Parts: sequence; structure tokens; C-alpha cells
Amino acid sequence: VQDQDRMKAVATLAAGMAHEIKNPLTAIKTFTEYLPGKRNDPAFVDQFTKVVSSEVGKIDSIVKQLLEFSKPTPPRLEKTNIVEVIDDTLHLLDAEFVKHKIEVIRQFSNSVVWTNGDKKQLQQVFLNLLLNSIQAMPLGGILTTSIQPKSAENLLVIISDTGHGITKEHMAHIFDPFFTTKESGSGLGLAITHGILKEHHCKIAVNSKPNVGTSFEITFNGNK
Repeated sequence: VQDQDRMKAVATLAAGMAHEIKNPLTAIKTFTEYLPGKRNDPAFVDQFTKVVSSEVGKIDSIVKQLLEFSKPTPPRLEKTNIVEVIDDTLHLLDAEFVKHKIEVIRQFSNSVVWTNGDKKQLQQVFLNLLLNSIQAMPLGGILTTSIQPKSAENLLVIISDTGHGITKEHMAHIFDPFFTTKESGSGLGLAITHGILKEHHCKIAVNSKPNVGTSFEITFNGNK
């Protein structure tokens, strides 16, 4: 059974990777075919350079994400201020919040809340989740981040939005590699997020209602 599951996972990754790389390769192939007849056309050469560079960048990004997903770096667990990690990530996205008319609400008053974690990997987690929320609110909305004790040992971080939500049929697949309902995007962001949190021994739960919003709830263990 494990071998069958592994083969299914490999097949899913292969199919997803082929699909994601096909479009950039098609663009590169098309421009390359026109190059011999237009090599003396400065405007074409300029456009060719920009397009090929951009499409190669897309392929490089997909391969890097795939490697990060398939061979995640073991986290360097140390005493980490989760408030600082979230605040730093929010600041990185200030321009995106303004651009998309998103109001950000911070529901944590303490400036220091400790947990055990890898700061860089946790920032990647929150970046992926926050970008997911931004994409779910193309016409604006409210993004709320909260930190609260779940028990004497556990910590709960919630990121919620008032976006378009996730349907029941999609809910079971949101952490699958290459699964996406977006026109652009590799579908690896949430899969990588899930993998990082698993390495941190954290649990993530998702609650969502179409046209109401989505909340991701992460439980950190041993915040003392």
C-alpha cells in the first residue's frame, strides 16, 4: 500500500511539473523559431530577450519549489519570537495590502511570544499563507492575524481572511502538490507550508466557507 501511495505521489508530481513547465517552454520555442528571420530586428530581439529570461525564471522557480518540497531542509529549532516572525512577514507585504485594498488586523498585544522553530522556515509558512489570503481577496477585504495560548504548552496562530473561500470538493486537496484553482501559480505553496509545519511537529487546520472567507489555524507545541 505504501509503495502504491508513493507511486501515486510521484505520478502527481510528474504530471504537475510537466504541466507547469510546458507553458514557459512553449513560449521559448515559439520565439526561438522566429529568431532566424528577425535577428536584425532590434524590437524583436529586445522582446525575445525579455520573454526568454522571464520564462526561464519561471521554470527555475518551479524547479526550486519542487526541490524544496521533495527534499525539505531539516529545521533548526531554537527559541523564536513568533510575533517578530509574523510582523516581519506582514511588513514584507505592506505594498500588496495597499494595492489590493486589504485591511490588516493584528490581534496580539504582546511584543514577545516564544515558541520553538526555525525562523526562516516559519517566515516562509506565513508568507505562503498570507499570499494565499491576498489572492483570495482581489477586490479587497480584511486579513486578521491572531496569536493565543491554546493550553499551558501549546500556542495557536490564526490567519483569516474575508475572501472567496474554498469549496468542499477543493478542501481535501489544498495541500496536494500542484493543486491550484488560480490561473497562475505552481500549486506548491501550501504543499511546502504543510511540509514545513510537519517538520516542526505542528498541526494545521483549515476552516472555510465560500464567499465568506478562510482561516488557517496552526498549533505550535512547547511554546515555553
